[in-house]
Amino acid sequence: MRYPQLYIALLCLIAVPCLFAQTEEGAEPPAVLTDIPTSAEVQPGQEQAPVFTSLLQAVAAKNIYASLVLIEKGAADNETDETGKNALLLAAGSNMPAVVDLLIEKGDDLLAKDALGNTALHLAARANDVYTTAMLLDKGIPIESLNERIYAPLLEAADAGSLDTCRFLVEKGESPLTSYDEETYFSAFHAAAKNHRWDVTALFREMGYRPDVFQDAALGDLPRLQKYADEDPAQFSLVSRTGLTPLIASMASNSPEAVEIILKTGIRQTSNLEGETPAVLAVKAGRQDYLALFFKYGASPDGRDGGFYGWTLLGHATMTEDLEMMDFLLRNGAHIGYLSAKGEAPIHVAAARNLESALRFLLERGAIVDTRSGAAQTPLHLAAEKNNTVFAELLLANGAKIQATDKRRWTPLHIAADAGNEAMIRLLLANNADVNAQDKQGRTPLNLATAKGNHAIAALLLESGTDPDLSDQKEQTPLHRAAALGDMQLSKTLLDSNAIVDSTDVTGKTPLFVALEEDHYELARMLAEAGASLGIKDNEGATLLFPAASNENDSAVRWLVGQQLDVNAVDEKGTAPLHVAARFGCEDSIKFLVAQGASVNAADKDGCTPLHLAAARGHMMNINALLDKGADMRARDHQGWLPLHYSAAKGHWGPLQLFILRGIPVNEPANDGNTALHLIVQGGFHRTASLLLTRGADFTARNAAGETPMDLIKKAREDYEARNDLSSLEKATRVALAQTQVFFQAVLLDELSNAVERKDKAFLQSFLDSYPELVNGSLFGRSVLYRAVTGGDVPVVTLLLERGADPNVPAVTKNKSTPLHLAAERSNKELIELLLKAGADVDQPDATGVTPLAVARRIGRTDIIDRMSEFSGKQGKTLQEGAAAEQK
Repeated sequence: MRYPQLYIALLCLIAVPCLFAQTEEGAEPPAVLTDIPTSAEVQPGQEQAPVFTSLLQAVAAKNIYASLVLIEKGAADNETDETGKNALLLAAGSNMPAVVDLLIEKGDDLLAKDALGNTALHLAARANDVYTTAMLLDKGIPIESLNERIYAPLLEAADAGSLDTCRFLVEKGESPLTSYDEETYFSAFHAAAKNHRWDVTALFREMGYRPDVFQDAALGDLPRLQKYADEDPAQFSLVSRTGLTPLIASMASNSPEAVEIILKTGIRQTSNLEGETPAVLAVKAGRQDYLALFFKYGASPDGRDGGFYGWTLLGHATMTEDLEMMDFLLRNGAHIGYLSAKGEAPIHVAAARNLESALRFLLERGAIVDTRSGAAQTPLHLAAEKNNTVFAELLLANGAKIQATDKRRWTPLHIAADAGNEAMIRLLLANNADVNAQDKQGRTPLNLATAKGNHAIAALLLESGTDPDLSDQKEQTPLHRAAALGDMQLSKTLLDSNAIVDSTDVTGKTPLFVALEEDHYELARMLAEAGASLGIKDNEGATLLFPAASNENDSAVRWLVGQQLDVNAVDEKGTAPLHVAARFGCEDSIKFLVAQGASVNAADKDGCTPLHLAAARGHMMNINALLDKGADMRARDHQGWLPLHYSAAKGHWGPLQLFILRGIPVNEPANDGNTALHLIVQGGFHRTASLLLTRGADFTARNAAGETPMDLIKKAREDYEARNDLSSLEKATRVALAQTQVFFQAVLLDELSNAVERKDKAFLQSFLDSYPELVNGSLFGRSVLYRAVTGGDVPVVTLLLERGADPNVPAVTKNKSTPLHLAAERSNKELIELLLKAGADVDQPDATGVTPLAVARRIGRTDIIDRMSEFSGKQGKTLQEGAAAEQK
């Protein structure tokens, strides 16, 4: 036994009248311990002491002596009470350390738990029994054992206000700031504060654990908060990084007293990062007591949150259908029709969110049934959108105007038709809604229904007498909209309702024209059979053959040509059906139109032939079809553009290669001097540029403005970089231009280096005329001058130096040696002289510290050494200085 002195003391000093009687004050302990009597051993007439039939009974009676004797006699700890506690757990929570010690010594389960998951350590700590707590820790119960409510022993002690065990456990290393709950922060401070154990929280502070003002407020630690209020009220104005204020934190304490201590200091009722004021949070939590305090200290009953929508307090209460809170707010002065920042009153909230109880409450309390929102919508508009006929009937019964219009001039019927809410439409029509009402764009409910392709709604509106020919501000009728959708059934429904088949919109297009534009051939045939005219033209003079030519197959074109429509008809822009087919249509339509006599080289008013348009589209099949039918590849538009230029401007490599292979010169300029390469790089098509260069494109060519392809790349990049309103496509082009510039720069440097290495002076002169800035360009770490010196070509070196090449640019990949290092190594006196006169530095070291003069000395040519020595210490000598030195 590890605690014998305790056990002996208890056995010897407990005063009992008999072994099983309760100890009485002043009674003498028996001189000798006797065995436990049984009921049979009790003599007649003798007063019977309490008889314990089990160890659990003895411990429950807190009879330490009887419990110890029973344990010594082998009584089993195999029973539990209604809370799941066995004798060990009962003893631990009843200040019976000797019993606990003996039970554990006899083999009891040290880690036994009751129904709530409490160990003996939890119960001893809660009972403020430091001795038993220490013993249980010593015997091995973990100090961080958790029960069902995720309380460690320290939290149980704090919850019970057990100061002594709290102090002991903290001294043993437990922190009162530790939370074991992974979802909610809940420490020993919280456990103490929950039951207002302020002496415990004060103890924790004395022991060095000091929560900040936010934690103190959340705990609702009244003494501590009062101390702040008296000594440092500015603490209550702090805001955490997450937007938390002490006032908001105090609301978590469930303590109006804590909230009022803070409010009394006069602090502002600041919102959190979500824009929720303390009053809003109180409404959401249903805390009228908090709200009363906020109103008392200055908050407005009509206050709004600071979020995007700026909901009022009554709006928030409406959202949760908290009728009691709504009533409380109204009784405290909230205005029933006060709008949110976005213009919605509580009645709009109720209608939009299908909150029937809230809606009825608001109407009963006097809310205006036709209150307008920021979008000028009434609650009836919102009910129509939600298809809530119950609400609509309620609102109408309360006087809602059925013809009320919003900012779009939509009535509730417009909204119901657009949303396809049939039940709502029937209700509104039954209440005499105007079926022909038009919005700001002239659209009726039928226009909206047909635009959505809603057959049932369109049929219902037509049955109710709506005019099928009322057009919108673009003069499009419902039949135009049905034709655009290609909806055969809807179009037939409209025609059966006597819709005018040849009504024209503002562009002069009939429903048949629109159907062909949208590639709805079958519907076009149906409209024609219903009497639609085939001879109409739109306002630009286009016949039906024009939209037909843009279709994905030639069915419509064949049908209309069969109806004697002219294949060479032109509109006001000089465009013919073949132009449309080349740009938008299919190969079969092109072949058929040409076969029917369409002019393959007809030019529009801009001089564009069908081949120009097909080239711009990049459609190889259409291009081949036109070429096979005799299209002229050399035809130019009014800007002098060939089909080649149109393909180049769009980056279409396939057509470009076709035109080049068929004999079109790759460097043929347009009127402005731009070649295909100019146009390609200007659009950022570097891959196509690469292919064009392999076909001999001249990268030195200048346009009429004197600009090279590189000039156009830079100019285009500057234009894009200066703009902040780029579309997604333009942003992609900006990136492509940057890539094209890098690519083209590499191409130019490669060509320049190759020209130097093949000693092509004539090409170099032409190249440097176009790109003088590249005279010091480097490729793979070597400048063009270094490469020229490597080749020992005096004329090329002379040309480069005359054009401004820097003789001191080191070769990064050649140990940072300069051209003069190389010339000295090779003892090339002529090149050395050229370099010296151009300012080459004889003292410039390479990566190993060797200078050109040192190289010459190592080689041993006295004449070269003497000549170079004249320039030593005179870095950057000019040509004139060099000549003067030579004369001297």
